[in-house]
Amino acid sequence: MTLTILAHASEASGLANEDIAGTLGRFAWIVDGASGVSARTLEEGATDAAWLAGAVDGILRERIARGDALDLPPLLKHLETTLCDRFHGAATGPLATESDGPSACLALVEAGPSHNGRFALRAAVIADVAVIVPGEPRWTDERLKPFEADTLDVLSRSDRVPLGFPEPVLAQIRQNRLNLNKPGGYHAVHPRLPWCAAVLHFEAEVPAGAPVVLATDGILRLVDLFGDMSEADLVAGIAAGDTPALLARLRDLERADPEGRRYLRVKPHDDATVLAFTVDEG
Repeated sequence: MTLTILAHASEASGLANEDIAGTLGRFAWIVDGASGVSARTLEEGATDAAWLAGAVDGILRERIARGDALDLPPLLKHLETTLCDRFHGAATGPLATESDGPSACLALVEAGPSHNGRFALRAAVIADVAVIVPGEPRWTDERLKPFEADTLDVLSRSDRVPLGFPEPVLAQIRQNRLNLNKPGGYHAVHPRLPWCAAVLHFEAEVPAGAPVVLATDGILRLVDLFGDMSEADLVAGIAAGDTPALLARLRDLERADPEGRRYLRVKPHDDATVLAFTVDEG
């Protein structure tokens, strides 16, 4: 069994790319980092979110490379505990609240043995990234959506500023963060707050050679925000090798509405990452 890569692209929206994606062995993953809300800094990484995305990627690679028997639950628990240790070793400065610090969306996929030409596929998803599997509803985590809606409501009533976010929007983001990894709140990978038990798990069988797509919400703007194409068309374009053209189309749409007045959004531009593969014998 092997993962045959169809597309692997990650494009920053600014100076720092806070997304990352990777594969090793029978595993594939995608990470979308989000910056914290305090002045605490990290010794490495362009931003705290970029540091976190890189740390998640590195920890997964190190653990999977050991080559012993491993499946998703212990791998996720190892990631949670190791990430906490590394954050405390790298961070300097005060933390305003327990939920402060960077967080990240994560989708981690494991391919299993074949049966009658179909492969078992298992995924763990937390926060706003997606796994698109043939014949399945989108595998994602919708628990963040009500909090995003609150932020967009505040944004719709706020004056735009040339750089950064209006103060009322920042205040709403800080308020949202108080619900991070709490009962009734939303959930994400975090270096201080436990998150592993809140991961959503999915499972299906996929035919050999069928495209599986991991995507951050940046590239999914083509479907979910701009309505420029269907999810099926997006997957078909990625599988056909058209990812560069899709990313160019995304940037054109973002630039055509730079203040987000037609398509309301907090960030005018967003990092966009996609990883697509097939599972094949071999």
